[in-house]
Amino acid sequence: MIAPKIATLLAIGLNLAAPCAALAQAEAPIAAGDRIRFAAPSLGSTGLATGTVLETKPDTLVVDHDGQAVLLPLAAVTSLDVSVGQSSRSGTGALIGLVGGAALTLGIATALDPGGTRPCPNFECLGDIKSEAAKALAIVVAGAVGGAIIGAEIGSAIKVEQWQQVPLDKVRLALSARADEGVGVAVSLHW
Repeated sequence: MIAPKIATLLAIGLNLAAPCAALAQAEAPIAAGDRIRFAAPSLGSTGLATGTVLETKPDTLVVDHDGQAVLLPLAAVTSLDVSVGQSSRSGTGALIGLVGGAALTLGIATALDPGGTRPCPNFECLGDIKSEAAKALAIVVAGAVGGAIIGAEIGSAIKVEQWQQVPLDKVRLALSARADEGVGVAVSLHW
């Protein structure tokens, strides 16, 4: 009774395996040495995990995950990304530094010269600039430029990994042995 079910499932699996393998081999966006990020809820993974691909097979990736070689069946993967390198945050740092530098120098200039009685009365230390507003603007611009330079330098030290999504096969086949139920076949179609 069980033998015909297993034979039927095996026949279906073998008939579907060749087209699935051909589709899987048509594109090979993942290679050994690539850093990947994946989700595989059926394997007990509760979120995204990362690792380095050690070996690729038509239906499985061998991944170094936390120092251990893990077999990752592609049929169990619901999300797959490959690292395309790291980028810095120098632009964001420059923008934050620009705003922070401008605000800081405006605050300091106002505190140091509220009525022309401090070390740079009426902003005379700026030379030939006649207008008080122009002098204040010059101080703010100098602070903004200085802040942008410092912010860009700090931002360039912050590296963030960039990921590119890997399209999963449109047709995937998974065969699994079940302790109580015999052999299971899963076919997933994606549009």
